[in-house]
Amino acid sequence: MKSSLLQKSVLVLLLLVLFFGGIYFAAPFFKPLAVAFLIALLMLRLARKAEGKGANRLWSSIIAVFIVVAFLTLISGLLGYQANQMSDNSKQLERQGKQKIETLQKTLEKKTGLTSKQLESFFQNTGHSQLKSTAKNIASSILNSLTDLLLTLIYTFLFLYYRRHLKRFVLKLMDKKYREQTRKTMEESGEIALQYLGAKFILIGILATIYSIGLTLLGVKYAIFYSVLAALLSLIPYIGNMIGAAFPLLMAIIYNDTATALGVVALFAVAQFIESYFLEPLIVGKKVNLNPMMTILIAVLGGILWGVPGMIIAIPYLG
Repeated sequence: MKSSLLQKSVLVLLLLVLFFGGIYFAAPFFKPLAVAFLIALLMLRLARKAEGKGANRLWSSIIAVFIVVAFLTLISGLLGYQANQMSDNSKQLERQGKQKIETLQKTLEKKTGLTSKQLESFFQNTGHSQLKSTAKNIASSILNSLTDLLLTLIYTFLFLYYRRHLKRFVLKLMDKKYREQTRKTMEESGEIALQYLGAKFILIGILATIYSIGLTLLGVKYAIFYSVLAALLSLIPYIGNMIGAAFPLLMAIIYNDTATALGVVALFAVAQFIESYFLEPLIVGKKVNLNPMMTILIAVLGGILWGVPGMIIAIPYLG
């Protein structure tokens, strides 16, 4: 009995190792496929409505993908417009940044006893070496992201267009007595994922509004840009909000005063509190009942396996 239990435990452990090892090493293939499946679920209702109004399967799938592209273009255009404004004011930003760095150097001189030349040499050497590696990493990331985006859009179209074929294929794999149960499970799972994603986008819209109002009132430069960026980064569990807060905080430190920087910290702290204890349970919690501990574990595991995309899609798949 003990030997049989041990064998089963070893087999289960081996299966888990093979599964997670497989999706880790095959990440370039599975990542766009997994993201595309979630996007297809999100656009499924719209595709069905288009078909209900007379569109065939081909055109309903094209319309759904076109709306996804239009949404991404709108977000990219907004961010690009703000980034262009920032580049126009790059000289002012550089001047303000130098003043803050000089103030920091003077403070460090007093605290550490190092001379200004030693500190300047350290910052220049560190910055020069980091700049080259960062530029290469950014160029590589952009190229990989564009490739993944193209594949994701293609996969989304295919999932929508061939959804009935995929459903029939899965049902044929099952024994006849389990097919009805499998069909219901597939429909319920798809509905849960759809509701979760829809609720998340509503939450992003609310957060973007809160951040925009708060940062504008505080007088932070490029408030809309950083508000939308911070709201989108909230898709990354737990660390997304901190990353989103870092950019407007840096702007407040460079362009404004300490009081404004503290205001930014307070704004994001209050928004995070409202999101975690009111908006998340009210909007998302009703859609998907997830255990907080499992949510943290699956987000960490997703990050280890697939990086940031893994952290974003792990929770809806857990749901």
